[in-house]
Amino acid sequence: MARRLWPPSEFIKTVLGLYVLGRAVGWLMMVIVERQVHWVRLAERRPFRNWHEMMIRWDAFYYQIIATTGYPSKLPLDDRGAVLQNPWAFFPVFPYAARAVSVLTGFSFETAAIVVNILAGGIAAICLAHLARRLADEAVALRTVAFWSFFPTAFVLQVPYSEALYLAGATGLLLLLVSRHFWLAVPLLIASSLTKGYGVALSAAAMVAVAGTVQAARARGTTSSAILKDLLRSGGLALTITALIAPFIWMKIAEAVTGQPGAYAVTQAAWGYSSDPRVWPDRWAEMLGRLNPVDVASLAALAASAGLTVLALVLRQLPATLKAYTLAATGLIAATALPGAVSFTSLPRFAFGVLTFPLVLGVISRHWWMTTGFVMMFVCLEYLWVLNIWTGRIGIAP
Repeated sequence: MARRLWPPSEFIKTVLGLYVLGRAVGWLMMVIVERQVHWVRLAERRPFRNWHEMMIRWDAFYYQIIATTGYPSKLPLDDRGAVLQNPWAFFPVFPYAARAVSVLTGFSFETAAIVVNILAGGIAAICLAHLARRLADEAVALRTVAFWSFFPTAFVLQVPYSEALYLAGATGLLLLLVSRHFWLAVPLLIASSLTKGYGVALSAAAMVAVAGTVQAARARGTTSSAILKDLLRSGGLALTITALIAPFIWMKIAEAVTGQPGAYAVTQAAWGYSSDPRVWPDRWAEMLGRLNPVDVASLAALAASAGLTVLALVLRQLPATLKAYTLAATGLIAATALPGAVSFTSLPRFAFGVLTFPLVLGVISRHWWMTTGFVMMFVCLEYLWVLNIWTGRIGIAP
């Protein structure tokens, strides 16, 4: 018996319904948590005195600065000449998109940013669903969207963070790569790489996608000159060149504007990250000697990411393009997993940026009780994350 395909409009409505339900649960959590910690002394940041302080926290503070005043022409220094934390650690597409909406509508940055993110999240959900349906079927696609919408750190889709806009671009890009629309993928790869620092993973996916077309052409006996002509015509060559330079565009812009070599790297160091591998063993030893609940959560996120990556590599439904993306994205997470750096406590949020993780869960969760169990667990974890991490209740940045 042939498998019934959903009408496109019904499928999209169901996808958006799951996404809206996930965001509604997120808003409910925010209301509950805001009331729980209202005027309560927090380990980090001042107590909530109004709803506005639930939104403009952590990285959102810097995005607001960028949207209103732009980037500094010089890196700020302390009395010893060390670079201080500053906006150059954050990519420009999201804050400037929020600024554009603010100018057009008269909304505050906070409201404009939320509007941008809610809309971008809806686009990401639709693209992710189409990607999953292309690789599997509607059931897998809907489970994938459900897991993504209720992910433990999906809360960032509705606060002034850049995840939603990045994920909209990344899902669209991966869908284009799987569909072999290379010319359309070029500008989207650039835009995504200027939205968040995950460009390496997307570039890896792009290069593997192009390599796949070359390999297929060679298997058909196509000559090298014909393959080159096809790469020029299809945009494969342009995409390969873009993939090689896209992860470094923002770094070069930061250097050019500030006149400081390695401006992006030294800015990241202000948040505790060190590119010197000699300090890593000491950092890990110190952290393992004083494990706290946040460290355990970060280690659990790292272990779960590794496990899901292994599953992604063995699943037949995932093409080489998405396997390369998953491996590169998880490698990027591992590279930022340095105890003592703010990025270490952000690992659960970084894992949300690996779009194939919910897809893997969508493929393996073939029974209703598995899907329900994962969603319920995710909702509980999201509540704990908002209550303890986002609020600053235990003093660790999300």
